[in-house]
Amino acid sequence: MIDLGSIPVSVTGKIDFAGDEDCFTMTPAVDGEYLVTISNMSLHVVVFTDLYDIDNSIIGSGNDSITIALESGRVYYIRLVHPDPLFLGGSYILSVFRVF
Repeated sequence: MIDLGSIPVSVTGKIDFAGDEDCFTMTPAVDGEYLVTISNMSLHVVVFTDLYDIDNSIIGSGNDSITIALESGRVYYIRLVHPDPLFLGGSYILSVFRVF
């Protein structure tokens, strides 16, 4: 689990093999609408994105982006996974920023 730190943020990651998951935490500093995006995907990476709250409940999901209202000071979890069991790996950029 990787802490994303301050928002806005962009990090590069890689899904290494079929079934590999990348997991991140984030804690918004202010209440508001946030956009979580996956971009610059290599090798036709299709990444499913799930956003969880502290109770491990899915509060948002999507392929390329999620826009959702988040509360300041709460920890949220982002999970990225490729759905294809024959997938060989590929990179992506995960970005999170507040929408004004």
